[in-house]
Amino acid sequence: MIPKIGYFALFLALLLALGTGAAHLICPACRRGSLPAAGLLTALVAVAFASLMFAFISNDFSILAVVRHSSTTLPLPYRMAAVWAGHEGSMLLWTLLLCGWTLAVALRSSRLPAMLSGRLLGVLMFLIAAFLLFLLFASNPFERLFNVASEGRDLNPLLQNPAMILHPPLLFMGTAGLALPYAAAVAALLSGQFDQDLMRWLRPWLAVAWGFLTLGIALGSWWAYTELGWGGWWFWDPVENAALMPWLAAIALLHALTVSRPHGNFRHWTLLLALVPFSLALLGTFLVRSGILTSVHAFAADPGRGIFILILLALTIGGALLLYAKRAPTLAQWGIAQLWSREAPLLAGIMLLLVTCATVLLGTLYPLLVQALGLGRISVGPPYFNLMFALLMSPALLLMVTTPFIRSKEVSYSQSKLAMLLAHLGVVLFALGAVFSGSGGAVRELKMAPGETATIAGYSFKLQGIQVAEGSNYAALRGRFEWSSDDKSGVLQPEKRRYRASPMLMTEAAIDSSLWRDLYVSLGEPVDCDQPFGAWTVRLQIKPMMNWLWAGALLMALGGFATLLNRQKEESS
Repeated sequence: MIPKIGYFALFLALLLALGTGAAHLICPACRRGSLPAAGLLTALVAVAFASLMFAFISNDFSILAVVRHSSTTLPLPYRMAAVWAGHEGSMLLWTLLLCGWTLAVALRSSRLPAMLSGRLLGVLMFLIAAFLLFLLFASNPFERLFNVASEGRDLNPLLQNPAMILHPPLLFMGTAGLALPYAAAVAALLSGQFDQDLMRWLRPWLAVAWGFLTLGIALGSWWAYTELGWGGWWFWDPVENAALMPWLAAIALLHALTVSRPHGNFRHWTLLLALVPFSLALLGTFLVRSGILTSVHAFAADPGRGIFILILLALTIGGALLLYAKRAPTLAQWGIAQLWSREAPLLAGIMLLLVTCATVLLGTLYPLLVQALGLGRISVGPPYFNLMFALLMSPALLLMVTTPFIRSKEVSYSQSKLAMLLAHLGVVLFALGAVFSGSGGAVRELKMAPGETATIAGYSFKLQGIQVAEGSNYAALRGRFEWSSDDKSGVLQPEKRRYRASPMLMTEAAIDSSLWRDLYVSLGEPVDCDQPFGAWTVRLQIKPMMNWLWAGALLMALGGFATLLNRQKEESS
């Protein structure tokens, strides 16, 4: 009964989104029903999401998604997180969050002209309707099994990590929020209004969405660092790149809005750029969900879903670009900054961000294009990305450090100084952490038997022994390492886990963190498979300033959220 309620709620939500979206585009000035419609739409999708969540919590193995991603032995927090572990639940979560953003816009768009806000809500409603069509006809989260299973296949062991409880919701919250500048740009093109009021209104929304996206990416990196056992936090995986590209484009748009606001310069440029972050987010969705990529982050291959998303991508991007080509020349005249004006450094930073984004896009798509043309298989890996990213982002970082001190008639900070300083300080801390953790650490791989001691970078590690450990749904071999350096000492206990529902052996690294360094220990394989309590291959690492990475990401996100303080200040004045 519960699955039927959820599916019916999605069907009603589709009808409501289509009807409300059409009404707002046909009569954009008629906003009286906007808030109730957005509220009801959000409630309907929330009912569907709650129904799926209940099915996972109650182990309803009549639903295919529950069978694929859960089991009776799975701990409750991971059983709840398993809702968004697959195609269906993750898209339902994304749709719910997009509904939440739309409801927030309906609540807070009264300061915009009626025609503009009406069309803005109409565009958002049609985006929601597209997602609902995808859920109902291509990725049904409530698909039933004719023969009810007695047990589920369990959650992928790689995803049974605390970071995976929050990483997808934060990532989806950010990418769903990027729909707002896209919808605002389309609404502006339809209405012929893209003025300072809209740019002032849009900037805090974009900054908050970017803040959520920053947290989501950072948690994903922390998951890779702690879960994969290699000691790295970014591997230039295509799916990682799919999240990085809209993040970079959103930063460029945030700064473009700053340049455009005071005198309307670069209005067309900013309008076009507003379409980019969400378009890249949709492109990333296609890459992750179509099955054309091989990645620990990607979903299983499903050409049917991929074609649906590709059509949505073509309509969304193609339609917006055609509208821009037709309507942009009718907007108010826009200016071009002088080459040596004081805003030139800010514009140079924007260009560097966009070129960096394009470089990542090229490195991600080029191997796919070569393969599609039948020219063989090639791989574009870290050497390319590291080199290009360093060449382009080094001057961009320098500009970020100096830009906050620019004062001119063209560049205005009516925006929050606190938000700007937090975000830029976060970038600096993150960059320092990335440079020193990548180049200043020490690594040693060796064989160690119980009782033996190894030394690396002034730290001694003694393997006390290997013991059996049990979890709720796994068995593990746990090493006990005592470390010491000068007057400091501690214990690290890495594990090698085997989950009951999977034959895979999973590495659980042990980490001791401080302000200046991480001690990182992971178990490899037993030297003799018949002697699991004997000698093991071990990886010892000293990772400098890793916490600076995480602190920098947190400060960047706080900078995005801090723009709300200035928004409240503006509205109260």
